[in-house]
Amino acid sequence: MGGKPLNKEAKRALRNARKVMEATYQADCNEAETRQRVERIFENPLGYDYIKHLSRERTITGAGGTEHVDFAIRLEDTPEAEPVMLVELKRVGLDLAQKHLKQVSGYAIDVGCEWVLLTNGREWRLYHVEFGKPPVTKLVERWNLLKDDWEELANKFDLISLKRVRRGGLDKVWERTEVLQPRSLLKAILSHETLRDVRRVLKRDTGVVVTADDIVGALRKMLNEGAARVLQDVEVTLPPKVDKKAAKRTKKGGAHVSLKDLIITGLLPVGTTLFSEYKGTRYTAEVQADGTIAFEGNSYKTPSAAGGAVTAKYNVSAPPGWEFWQLKGAEGNIEPLDAIRKRYLSKQEKPSTNQ
Repeated sequence: MGGKPLNKEAKRALRNARKVMEATYQADCNEAETRQRVERIFENPLGYDYIKHLSRERTITGAGGTEHVDFAIRLEDTPEAEPVMLVELKRVGLDLAQKHLKQVSGYAIDVGCEWVLLTNGREWRLYHVEFGKPPVTKLVERWNLLKDDWEELANKFDLISLKRVRRGGLDKVWERTEVLQPRSLLKAILSHETLRDVRRVLKRDTGVVVTADDIVGALRKMLNEGAARVLQDVEVTLPPKVDKKAAKRTKKGGAHVSLKDLIITGLLPVGTTLFSEYKGTRYTAEVQADGTIAFEGNSYKTPSAAGGAVTAKYNVSAPPGWEFWQLKGAEGNIEPLDAIRKRYLSKQEKPSTNQ
């Protein structure tokens, strides 16, 4: 299990577990009968020994007095062994509710156990307890033995299997869960590096220049109310303001190349046919006298903008515009438009012989 192809033995164990629980549900068994069936699932496919690893009716002493949790999962069969997971079980016909979680999470807080499993045999919910002030219980995974497909069931049950728990797998599950929380994702998405890359891709694909503030504003509109509230507390690392005039001065010497430059120097004749092929389909465009590229009745100021028109309309995966377009050279060879651009830059870098 755990993402690997589902083998026959694992699928057989899951089929048996489902068959048993379906019969239990149809018979509307009580909690004690449900517990017996769930214990069988902990034995197979989960791999626990119900005598060594399942501590039944464990006594919990807390601020509210003495309580009993249905059973605790422990890795060693010793009196001092601490539980790695507390299991609260309800009869198969009773739908799981928030009050059931509150009950077992309170037990977990009293004994310092990070993991809680709430189940009625049909539904399974795995929670993590954070011991802050106040403590917080978060849902990590949930699955339904009677409804979910076999691959999903194999992966979910593997999370709480003896083999996985022994290897510290629950800690890894929590680390992954934390990384994928809205706050972590939004922080990564709104970083300077990501915003820079998004701006670059949008310009490449559409030819439209947007600011980092534009992207953040658009994201706010996309997010649901809950995520938007999280976004309010996330620090947005906008890129530093750039002095455009200073930037142009630093480019003095021809680092920026336009199609007009290539036309004036004779490297790219007006009327040249540009083309690109993707999965057997050829897309063609034409170089215009004003330095634009004509594609399907529209003119585009840059190769990237023209390439972006192709990718947007036909869902084509493409490199940046200068590399996207190709042309037939004077000798009949095929070369990328970027080769012409580099030829132009190479000429600009050579010192003049008239000086």
